[in-house]
Amino acid sequence: MPSSELPGADFHASPLPDSSSPTLALVRATPAEVRKTWEANGPFWRGPLSLAQFFQREQHLLSQSLTRNGGMTHWILVDNAQASQGQDRRILCACETIRKKALVAYADGRVEDVISHGIGSVFCDPRFRRRGYAARMMKELAAILRGWQSNQGNCLFTELYSDIGKVGRNALFHHDK
Repeated sequence: MPSSELPGADFHASPLPDSSSPTLALVRATPAEVRKTWEANGPFWRGPLSLAQFFQREQHLLSQSLTRNGGMTHWILVDNAQASQGQDRRILCACETIRKKALVAYADGRVEDVISHGIGSVFCDPRFRRRGYAARMMKELAAILRGWQSNQGNCLFTELYSDIGKVGRNALFHHDK
């Protein structure tokens, strides 16, 4: 689908910020912004489903035991300079995280209950690709997830899910204790 046909193709004609801009921020998406991410990625990910069916599927997935009650978080990379000017936040990139319980076994025989976060549904509108936004989003997300929902256990690792082939080890998410 040509980018001119994407939902909101005329959304904010202002210039795009550099990926290193201090005004960029990774924030939790509002319900309306989650819907905008579905409108943007739907044409690429919905397969034979209509857009309405795709939305129903996504809503159903949000109601599952693993994802409800804060189990899934929708994240968006936005330019806060726009919001400060009274404009809607333009979504430069988006992803979801799912909190999961995990066990870590140590060499000395100890086993620790921890949480981990699965990262998925990483999407950047084709109009905004190759500008470093996804890398910026992942870098900020790595820092946030180290302490995100940590009241439910330590977060010692994350997983990045991909259906585009082998991703390999992402250095942005590797950290030693």
